[in-house]
Amino acid sequence: MFKFSRTLYHGTVIDNKDEIRRFGLIPSVGGFVEEMYGTDVEDYLDNELVFLADKKGLQKAYNAICNHVARKLNKTMWDVTEDDIKRHGLLVVLYEIEGDDDNIRYRPEDDENYYGEYPLTVEPGDYYSEEVLGVDKLLFGMALVKFFRRYGIPDYTKNRNIAMARLMNLALQYYGSHNKKDFLRSKDYVYVQNP
Repeated sequence: MFKFSRTLYHGTVIDNKDEIRRFGLIPSVGGFVEEMYGTDVEDYLDNELVFLADKKGLQKAYNAICNHVARKLNKTMWDVTEDDIKRHGLLVVLYEIEGDDDNIRYRPEDDENYYGEYPLTVEPGDYYSEEVLGVDKLLFGMALVKFFRRYGIPDYTKNRNIAMARLMNLALQYYGSHNKKDFLRSKDYVYVQNP
């Protein structure tokens, strides 16, 4: 339980849009949980959950979308583009969730007791529910991209490919060269694989 009313978000793929419109968010064990916590789903059958994020944790919802889109397109999360998000991403919005809503729980960010009262897959700072949740809005397409841009997401410091491209552009500006090939041939360029 949390103390204030707030808007919460759930990241997924556009393929789920019609089902979510009809039935709401249904707790399940998703591919990301299987990937992070193991493939033995039976260990988590008692922990079928819907994960949510508030605005402070909006990067988590974006990361969930990236993970789902990457799985759909058989890419890595690092290779998912803004265009992929626009074509395949979906952000589910739940407005004005009240702190006394017993269907949604919050694990405090400072809770490091991993064997405490929370399901194993719930990390500090997570909102979650074991109940089906109604939804208020679905964002997809360009509206989704604009929404994330407004909040400075993705955080480019966490996206290796985008960060490397930005560093390359800064380096080109620094050296005053607009010819990428000349720069890459120079002795000043050092390639770091998998930083």
